[in-house]
Amino acid sequence: MEPMPPMPMPPMPMPMMPMFYMWTTDTIILFKSWETKTEAEYYGSLVALFFLAVFFEFLIFLRTYVTNLDKERRHPTPAQKQLSLFMVSLIYLVTFVVAYQVMLAVMSFNGGISIAVFLGVFVGNFIFVRFKPAPKSHHHHGHHHHHHGGPSEA
Repeated sequence: MEPMPPMPMPPMPMPMMPMFYMWTTDTIILFKSWETKTEAEYYGSLVALFFLAVFFEFLIFLRTYVTNLDKERRHPTPAQKQLSLFMVSLIYLVTFVVAYQVMLAVMSFNGGISIAVFLGVFVGNFIFVRFKPAPKSHHHHGHHHHHHGGPSEA
């Protein structure tokens, strides 16, 4: 008896995703309804994706900010702790969703879309990185102050 032939691939209703960069202004972004038929729609979409990438960087900053805000609270009540954890997790969820949408947009292999996203991440990071709090445990409370030239080392 002959070996079974390999399973045939089911016919794909959608066209295969390209695996190389294209430089066309007529493209579909994330949803079938988000098709850029005109150059104005395309460049408008690039601006939207640029700001989505900036927003992604803002969300990363916001999560750090809310987490640190909670750590600075002296004696949080259990309700405050739960609310803070809920907020941090909600921000994480939104960040995760935005990150995947941005990644899927880049995976369209449209050169303009990728450039818009990469520039957005760069600009967003450039804006928000300055607001990231410095790690307190290493610089400010400094463990190294207690170990240099103390009486125990003399």
